[in-house]
Amino acid sequence: MTNKALTVPAVALGTWAWGDSEAGDGYFGSPLSESGLREVVEKARSNGLTLWDTAVAYGMGRSGTVLAQALTGHHRSEYQLSTKFTVEAVQNHYSLLHRSSERGGILDHCREHDVQFFSCMVLEQGALTGRYTPANPLPEGSNRAAVYNGILPQLQSLTDRMGAIGKDRGASAADVAAASASAKGTTPIIGVTKAVHIDGVVRARGIALADEEIAELEALADAADIDTRDWWEHEM
Repeated sequence: MTNKALTVPAVALGTWAWGDSEAGDGYFGSPLSESGLREVVEKARSNGLTLWDTAVAYGMGRSGTVLAQALTGHHRSEYQLSTKFTVEAVQNHYSLLHRSSERGGILDHCREHDVQFFSCMVLEQGALTGRYTPANPLPEGSNRAAVYNGILPQLQSLTDRMGAIGKDRGASAADVAAASASAKGTTPIIGVTKAVHIDGVVRARGIALADEEIAELEALADAADIDTRDWWEHEM
């Protein structure tokens, strides 16, 4: 099957954090339940969100297992799955803080050759949602807290501005972060662990940012001077 045969929704739903579902204190530090994730699936379906992204590396297979349980009862034709295997597409870390795929020409290449680009970590594991601040850091004891809590002061100007842009549209900073990735022609993968997160995905899907707003956000991101490239990612 070639890429042209794929029909890709505007947004993919990420299940990286679902790998923490059994212990609830892993990489993300988010306690999850089977019933809660079933609720996420049902709400996604009712809003026409059908593409789920997973990987064997998420909880060493736990994420895929839990996703399969949550999708039980739904016919295979009702949803799509994206995983990290050979791939009809490119999936790279891409966010306001990490735009190396754009600077390195990968986005242009994908556009020119009709290759789908999935942007993962658009919310930087929650650091760009506007929910977390120096006074309200990410959950202590989680890996993401160790990575991001120390840089939250540098992100304040950016997340504040995203929040202000979102407020004018009845949306959140997280919705704006996702919309900025969509504006570049990518398909953002947005992690969802609660049914309420689906509301944000729906809002983000409907936001059209002006070029001036994107330029302002990128300037604030550059001014933060933060490198969020993880250990497994090559420099581009």
